[in-house]
Amino acid sequence: MWSVSSILKGIQSFMADNEITAGSILTSEREKRKFAKESIAWLVNNAQFRKVFPELVDTLEEEERKRKEENDDANE
Repeated sequence: MWSVSSILKGIQSFMADNEITAGSILTSEREKRKFAKESIAWLVNNAQFRKVFPELVDTLEEEERKRKEENDDANE
């Protein structure tokens, strides 16, 4: 049986490694960071995530707000 710890380690290694595996894509560090930032917006807008992790929603919404402000400032 898988423990939460081993599942999280597996997910982390899948996302952080550049090894080619089934279902993986080859990305640069910049792309990985971009995808990670974009995933915050996806999570905040996902009803199931909001239901299961309500304590994280406020924190993630604040992170997303700050990211958008930084992007807006950089584009000016």
